[in-house]
Amino acid sequence: VLDGYAGGEGIEEADVERTVNAVRGRQIMRRMSRVNQAYFLGLDRLAGEQPGAGLERVRSLLKVRADDVRRVLKKYLDTSKLAVVVVR
Repeated sequence: VLDGYAGGEGIEEADVERTVNAVRGRQIMRRMSRVNQAYFLGLDRLAGEQPGAGLERVRSLLKVRADDVRRVLKKYLDTSKLAVVVVR
């Protein structure tokens, strides 16, 4: 299965958009309560970033396109180094 994706074939713009929207939705829902808002603002400060930097990263996902995913797959995913594991 991964061999088909290693070269970027089979990755469509709609797939990337659906995945980005799912990730953004989860991240935004996690920030709904005041406790979680404080938690994520604290994480930003611990990382040395301005409060709200995490939300900026979530917004930046909107810029990701299928071509970006294909380029990264070709660069970082080497299917020759993968192992197949069968669990019975």
